[in-house]
Amino acid sequence: MLALSLENIVSSPLSLSRLALFSLLIAGLSGCASLPGLGTDKSQPQSNAPLSKKESAEALRLARVLRDNGRIEAATEVYARMDQRQQLDPRELLEYASVAALVRKPQQSLELYGRARHALGGADNLSASESLITCLGMGRARLALNQLQAALKDFTCALKAQPDSTEGLNGLGVANNSLGQTGQAQQLFQQALEIDPSNQPALNNLAMTYLSSNQPQQAITLLQGASLNATPSLVLNLALAHLLKGDNDQARQTLSRNLPDANTEELLQALQSSVARIHAGSPAATELLAASQRPLALGTPQ
Repeated sequence: MLALSLENIVSSPLSLSRLALFSLLIAGLSGCASLPGLGTDKSQPQSNAPLSKKESAEALRLARVLRDNGRIEAATEVYARMDQRQQLDPRELLEYASVAALVRKPQQSLELYGRARHALGGADNLSASESLITCLGMGRARLALNQLQAALKDFTCALKAQPDSTEGLNGLGVANNSLGQTGQAQQLFQQALEIDPSNQPALNNLAMTYLSSNQPQQAITLLQGASLNATPSLVLNLALAHLLKGDNDQARQTLSRNLPDANTEELLQALQSSVARIHAGSPAATELLAASQRPLALGTPQ
């Protein structure tokens, strides 16, 4: 059996621009026709009878191939059918939970991680890697459900298993920030960046805490030293920081230089509107979230 490790688990980075800031800061199954019960005529009854050992191994191999090729929804369906037939051992159930977390609702994800933890013998009997994966997954789900105190415990658990986990530090920072502990959150994001200076979720989150606390120069200093290539949220935050300092020209240059295919003037006008609303009393967190998630309008070809 394939050993469970972080390399075998799919996860998504935590970002304040993907979670509601401060309140909470693929295909189809056409390739699964060979698996009994998937890709078959829906008019035919589908059985949950256990698969043979060989069929179970083939199904698990298919799920992993789909997962590794980015077909997460299809992979999840394969894992789910195996789960229904009780063909997943405890570690494979944890593997299923980690993949399903990318495409299932947070409550479903939380339940799957809980089942996996129980199947593995409970929290006190997990290996360090199992504890890390389980605690990170449950922490992400609880952040999405706004269960912030529970999320704090989960990310603390993850860091106990692996103290240098950047995702654990980032997640704990998001939870602290959502609870109003901005200074503590900033320290955690900075710790993550000390371990991995190019960690984009931590960069973005730290920049957003600076912007929301009216420290645009801090955000500028941070983001100007980062690689902004192919990271629109970092570019938008840097442009917004320049606008908050009243430097429209620098904001325009930041947008045009780093997002050459986008409509610079349209983006600039939208960010200027956000700044005006902030100055008029609109919650900075709300405007920052909207700005960092703003769709990029393509420029008109010359």
